[in-house]
Amino acid sequence: LSKHQKVILVTRWKQLTQQMILDAGQRVFETIFQRDPYLLSIIHLEHLQGTDGWRNHANFNLHAQRFSHTLTQCMQNIMEPYIAADLLQEFGAAYAEEEDSEMELRDNIPHSYWDRLSSAITSTVKELLDSLTPKGTTNHVDEIHSSLNVLPSPFSKSRVTKCIQHLKVFLFGTDGRNTLSVNDALLVNKDRLALQSNSTDICAWNVFAMFVSNQIRFGYEMERMLRAELRKLGLRNQRKTA
Repeated sequence: LSKHQKVILVTRWKQLTQQMILDAGQRVFETIFQRDPYLLSIIHLEHLQGTDGWRNHANFNLHAQRFSHTLTQCMQNIMEPYIAADLLQEFGAAYAEEEDSEMELRDNIPHSYWDRLSSAITSTVKELLDSLTPKGTTNHVDEIHSSLNVLPSPFSKSRVTKCIQHLKVFLFGTDGRNTLSVNDALLVNKDRLALQSNSTDICAWNVFAMFVSNQIRFGYEMERMLRAELRKLGLRNQRKTA
């Protein structure tokens, strides 16, 4: 993530209420489990495949809440990537801890889960961005557009006309003859700026989603490997004692 992308993420995150963040966490895993019900085994709800019972189950709600809390902590430390990575890896390690607590060897979490997680984060964020109305932000085009609606004194109208022509040249590389009106031109350019801004946001969130998924996976794999080695050492010690 570039510094600019981090600023975008933090700015957007601050626009979210605590409830919106919790809802987003639930939405991420709803998206995953709706698409691939067999992945419910990750939170030990495989027996609820084919039903909607998992939505209200404590396992699902606690898992989503923990994820939302981790994302919040990660965002608070996004300028310190190592801290953010540690928080996400800790979340991933919990998957391996739960497996180990069952006193049985379970299959690895399917590789598809990590791709689904990244994709679900991106799609959920896009839905949030589409639903959010920016507050406290003023587009420079809006300011220009408003000022043009207030006509100056007759002595300065010629200057305004020249400014309008320069503005058209700036926006479209043309003197404005037989083209869009200034109002229409400003609206078109405003849409372009909004589209560019939204594309930049989505790009930043795509990178962030991959970062989150990869770090959680890394934490899971490392914890699983560590526990496997500890089990081997335990068996060796038992044999030596025997």
